[in-house]
Amino acid sequence: MGRGKKLQELRHLPEEVLSEVVREGEMRLAAQFAAAAAADQRAMSWFSLLVTITIAALGGAATLLVSGRFFYVAMTLLLFSFALLVASFKAVECVRPRLFSFPGNLPENWLPERWQDPDKLDIVQARVEQSICLNNAIDDNKRLADAAGRNLQHSINVTIWALLLTIVSLAVAAMFESR
Repeated sequence: MGRGKKLQELRHLPEEVLSEVVREGEMRLAAQFAAAAAADQRAMSWFSLLVTITIAALGGAATLLVSGRFFYVAMTLLLFSFALLVASFKAVECVRPRLFSFPGNLPENWLPERWQDPDKLDIVQARVEQSICLNNAIDDNKRLADAAGRNLQHSINVTIWALLLTIVSLAVAAMFESR
């Protein structure tokens, strides 16, 4: 049984209860939206930090290459920069507000031909269908938020591994460069 069919059973609840179902669904959707906006800000802050570090590493690598000294260190910084670019792209993928379901409903959804049960054009059916709409939006937002969280975690993991490998590579490069 689909989500919409199951929620049709709400029709048997008193109108006051249906109003509360819709109100709480709208509150939850609005709370999801606020949490998503905060997550987007964190992802953009992380992205900005990664870009800043990437530019600094590229600048350091370019300086070393132009000077003709410390070739291995310069190559290590270039590889580190590449890894940070990958992490940056993953961070930016987290910010996709166009895919998120926003609070509210489109007025065109109230046209009789858009109703799931056109024989029941009353406030009870309207609230049942709004509950279905809210339920679907909340589920979709959860799926999108989980995916964004995985992308941000992937970005952080790439950065940590890149940093660890860079530290080891710089230690090895320092041994070769000191000869």
